[in-house]
Amino acid sequence: MTFGQRLKELREKAGLSAEEFAKKVEFTKSLIWSYENDKKEPGIGHLIRIANFYNISIDYLVYSDKKIPINLQELNHNYTFYIDSKELTLEELKESIVYIKLKRIMEIENKVI
Repeated sequence: MTFGQRLKELREKAGLSAEEFAKKVEFTKSLIWSYENDKKEPGIGHLIRIANFYNISIDYLVYSDKKIPINLQELNHNYTFYIDSKELTLEELKESIVYIKLKRIMEIENKVI
């Protein structure tokens, strides 16, 4: 889904016309049309204003539907995860992934039986 498609979907779910939405975020109707039709890309200021209006994150607006593989070592190096105020180790993250995979396998097998 493109930024424009996502923006239009959000606007329609909110029950707003392009003109109503434009007024609420103080853009022109033609700019909203340009965004929704992927004719223009918004700058960071406009992304922030749109995200704040819908109470969503900017990454949701600009995230493409491409699946990006995650390197667990990089993930653990760049982020810190906690459960009950205690930092998770790389081994605990790996165990969590194994658990999720096994759970999914079990769900599939239970549906087949």
